[in-house]
Amino acid sequence: MEGINSVAILGLGSVGAVYTQLIVKNCPETKVFAIVADDEKYRTNSMTINNEILPIELKTPDKSDGPVDLMIIAVLIGADGILAPMTETVEAAQKLIELGKYAPLGSRGISLMRPHSEYNPGEINSYMDKANRRTLFFAQIETDIGVQNAEKIAAVEGIDGLLMGPNDLAADYGLPGVFDNPKMESAIQKVIKAAEKSNKPSGIISSKIDFLRKCKAMGMTIFSCNSEVGLLYQGAKRAKYEFFAD
Repeated sequence: MEGINSVAILGLGSVGAVYTQLIVKNCPETKVFAIVADDEKYRTNSMTINNEILPIELKTPDKSDGPVDLMIIAVLIGADGILAPMTETVEAAQKLIELGKYAPLGSRGISLMRPHSEYNPGEINSYMDKANRRTLFFAQIETDIGVQNAEKIAAVEGIDGLLMGPNDLAADYGLPGVFDNPKMESAIQKVIKAAEKSNKPSGIISSKIDFLRKCKAMGMTIFSCNSEVGLLYQGAKRAKYEFFAD
């Protein structure tokens, strides 16, 4: 990065970690430090990201060295829906709700004057109640163990539905990439029935439209039709085709 000798990263969540790793690996001469609320919680002057130790400084706002050439803001702005991958057990589903819901449903930390409340939470009990009702939690069933426990997982209070991950499930059955097989069809039927027993929806994630239509006919009601990158790619191809159609 020409002309950028120092970078400050505000926030070390998943987004901040990605930026940190990219800059440290590709711009070794650039000084990188992360601004954190409590530097005692982290390892001094280094951090492990994706099993790789990166030489970055960690500083609280009161210890910063002044202006930097670039600041990257990667802080939590809140989420209205959480999809928990590889959910296999009741205990895992219960832990998701414990960490994601405010009391009395869970034990989510309370710090309300933040972006997720638009810095205007209002009365605390009212905000917590609204947040608990607004935020959705889906368990993603991606293994045979998860399929077998689907009914119990769906019954956990706070779980709003079940979504299947067919790629990993097919691989778990020893048939990676093969969705049209008896094991997959049986698993889909079990997950649908498990969700219905708790009056909750079920769904699936795939870019294969014919497969999604089949799942819809079987009773699923939630569909993720491709990834965000896949949708962008399809849109770009369609735009190119329409542009050169004449």
